[in-house]
Amino acid sequence: MNAAILAALAGLLGLGIGRLWDARSEAVRWRRDQRIRIYEGLVGAYYQVREAIRVLALSEPGTTARQDAEMRVYQVAADAWNRQVVATWLQGSTEVIAAVEDFDRVVVALFHDARTRCYTWHEFQDARRPTLEALRSYIEAVRRELRLPGLNVTLEYPGFYAALADRNSTDESSG
Repeated sequence: MNAAILAALAGLLGLGIGRLWDARSEAVRWRRDQRIRIYEGLVGAYYQVREAIRVLALSEPGTTARQDAEMRVYQVAADAWNRQVVATWLQGSTEVIAAVEDFDRVVVALFHDARTRCYTWHEFQDARRPTLEALRSYIEAVRRELRLPGLNVTLEYPGFYAALADRNSTDESSG
């Protein structure tokens, strides 16, 4: 009888330990999934705010289109970019948070520059390079945190943009 009681207790103990292990593993997976979602959201918000800044940078000073473009940047910054930066501050690792702070600085600098002058297409491509470098650093920090191998990602396609700009200038001169 004692052996049966001990076997039953051992079984219950095993079930309890297994359940605790599962709950802990599930919590770790859930937190990792949350971080990945937030990290992906920041990249998406970057592309939204960068596009809004591009429209501002290429618009003619003193026009309502420029005023509208500036207001659009503020809206995207408030609705997407700032929210994702704060989410990363709350959920991210120390290394990722440091990368986000640098990333945010260069995005804000690009915005301030775009407010002060009108860019050509090529000038804007050059002006946004620091944001691409900050994006690369951010992605590298995220991949290290998630223990994923590093990868060499191409974030810009200079040949494509040069051909597009050349085609646009040819269209303008012939039209």
